[in-house]
Amino acid sequence: MANEFRELDAHSAEYFGDTRDYWWNPDYIELTGRRLGFDQVRNVLDVGCGIGHWAQTLERALPSQTTVIGVDRDPFWIGKATERAKAREISHRFQYRASDAQALPFADATFDLVTCQTLLIHVADPAAVIAEMARVTRPGGLVLAAEQTTSRPAWS
Repeated sequence: MANEFRELDAHSAEYFGDTRDYWWNPDYIELTGRRLGFDQVRNVLDVGCGIGHWAQTLERALPSQTTVIGVDRDPFWIGKATERAKAREISHRFQYRASDAQALPFADATFDLVTCQTLLIHVADPAAVIAEMARVTRPGGLVLAAEQTTSRPAWS
């Protein structure tokens, strides 16, 4: 599994290669989708999308007509996410654009699912990002953050 981005000076570049496609067990993603009602999701916003790993991983649990918009502050990653979606032949459903996570360029209550993976650990004001994510989520929709902890367990 290659990682063409490992040497780049970016917050998670060392994890942007093919290895990241295997962080999540497909059965776990599908179970999560069933339990959280992904069958009702028609549009998704992936905040801090990087090269698109997270939403493209969630794709297997989303209805086939669901559309996804990924945003990242760095246009370089937007270009790579767009290339990746084209290579996977999902660019008709997956679109990417540059945006700041604290000022999302969408109307209130736009998306059924707003999600991020390993974004909140990298921003200065996670509460502001979560507030923006909640703002663009429709009533009854879902905000889903998949984050790792940056603290060490008490037993270490």
